Amino acid sequence: MMIQLSARNILSWTFILLSVASILNISLATVNYLGFYTALSQLQFRATTITFEQRSTSQPSILARVVLDNPANYAGLTVDYVSLLTYFTYSNSSLLRDHPLTDYLTLDEAIGAHTEAAWDMKIPLVSQAASSLSSIYQENSGNVTAHVILTARLSTFLDVFIGNKISLSNEQNITLAIG
Repeated sequence: MMIQLSARNILSWTFILLSVASILNISLATVNYLGFYTALSQLQFRATTITFEQRSTSQPSILARVVLDNPANYAGLTVDYVSLLTYFTYSNSSLLRDHPLTDYLTLDEAIGAHTEAAWDMKIPLVSQAASSLSSIYQENSGNVTAHVILTARLSTFLDVFIGNKISLSNEQNITLAIG
């Protein structure tokens, strides 16, 4: 049996193929959208290391490694910025609590499904803060904790509909390392 290729048949088949392609596209977008809120609850945002870098060849600084892990199937997230605020605690005291150290990264980085993104942040220290931190570290045999507050601003294609960007934050304590 031979199919007639009249203009009417070609138009009909073209319409059917476009309809099937549209249905597939809408279905995939819907599945991705349904994973959005699940992904938000699964995101893991943390500082993995805080290091006091005090080599004589460079300015003393605090180095932080910040990680955002997306274990979910959602691929529509973009990190707009990451900020870090930190001060130090030891024994029953603190250093820089009233004037914490801060750093801020402006990004426009997509975070895919099942991926991890990491950023290195560096906060230069003035000489007085560096010498105080060095003394405290030595006096307390290295038992100094960095109290870290992280914030990330995320955006998605849904920003138009939900009206605002998503903010993640995490507060944690990490043992200060010397580098």
